Amino acid sequence: MAYHKATGNQLVLDTACRLADCLDRHFGPEKDKIHGYDGHEEIELALFRLYETVGNKRYLELGKYFLYQRGKDPDFFRKQCQTDKDKSVLIEGMEGFKDSYYQNHKPVLEQETAEGHAVRVMYMCTGMTMLARLKNDEKMRQAARGPLVYCAESIDNGEGLERIRLMDGMAIPQMIYNPKAKGAAAAVPFAFMSNFTRKLQLLTQGV
Repeated sequence: MAYHKATGNQLVLDTACRLADCLDRHFGPEKDKIHGYDGHEEIELALFRLYETVGNKRYLELGKYFLYQRGKDPDFFRKQCQTDKDKSVLIEGMEGFKDSYYQNHKPVLEQETAEGHAVRVMYMCTGMTMLARLKNDEKMRQAARGPLVYCAESIDNGEGLERIRLMDGMAIPQMIYNPKAKGAAAAVPFAFMSNFTRKLQLLTQGV
């Protein structure tokens, strides 16, 4: 989406639509589809940005579905691994990570604190704020913010934690980097969320 916005390349946009169509064919609440959600929560905000660009409401509804479906079945990833014929290891020890690492330990509306991998949780919160704005979803808006949010990112094979504080759930964070962690990656979703939460604030203020 960013490349298309910068260059106007139609082929890139068409490719993004075909990928979104593929996801929509396979995931959703319908009986013949997969009742699950994505792993790394970048798909939701990409679907929302694609919807804003081309106006296809299926992309908006699919992003909404992923967010609301997340955590309803915390065993979803384990079930997928059992049925997947490809048993290659993506990340050593990943099968032992807690559900909270993926933010699927409970439904997003019930997650009172931000837990798990910092980059993942910030992308999730970004998608939540975008959905709140696009659908005027008050429940999602309330769930996306809080008085004090901590994002925890596992480092050194899960033995350490990097904590990033976000005051009032909306302010620009004071990021504390550990030199051994790739914490700078969190800057991207932080920037996204700051932008979209600002738009949400202006919308609620009638600006």
